Amino acid sequence: LRPGSISLNFASANMLKVFLVLLAISAFAAAFSPLTIGDPQPNGCGCGNDSCSCCEMLDIPHVVDAEACLNLTVVPATLSLDLTFSLGGDVIFNKTVSLEDPDICFQVPYIHVLGLCLDFYYMQYSSNDVSGCVDLGAKVVGVQVVKLHLGCFNIPFMMLDAAVENTDPMASLR
Repeated sequence: LRPGSISLNFASANMLKVFLVLLAISAFAAAFSPLTIGDPQPNGCGCGNDSCSCCEMLDIPHVVDAEACLNLTVVPATLSLDLTFSLGGDVIFNKTVSLEDPDICFQVPYIHVLGLCLDFYYMQYSSNDVSGCVDLGAKVVGVQVVKLHLGCFNIPFMMLDAAVENTDPMASLR
């Protein structure tokens, strides 16, 4: 070796690559510190009959710029919510979740670096409605970059079986 030259063996070269990838992820996370978009408002979702639709623009530079929409429908018989999430008009998933723990995380199929989580809070249940708020958390390569307030909802519904039996099936959730 000449003075001042550097020699890297295979293991050192791989360690350097790993270090550079970690450095790039760290720089990306610093450049896109979690951003909170939207305000939690009682009327942030449009509701009618037994369902609501909550939509906001999701803009992460160089990753996604599309409308994120969550449609929620109460299923009283099973104490659950039917969720349909779409991004830019494309349905990402349809899933039924328990009213007890509706939070869910998922990957976006065609944007592999993007992971999303729906976080429900202020959830309240009664025999004739379900209300609460929902945020959308976005992670790029595992680093949270956006927290989007999709809105708050109040979904009225009819409990026909409960009225006949004079019981409150939602009581177990309180």
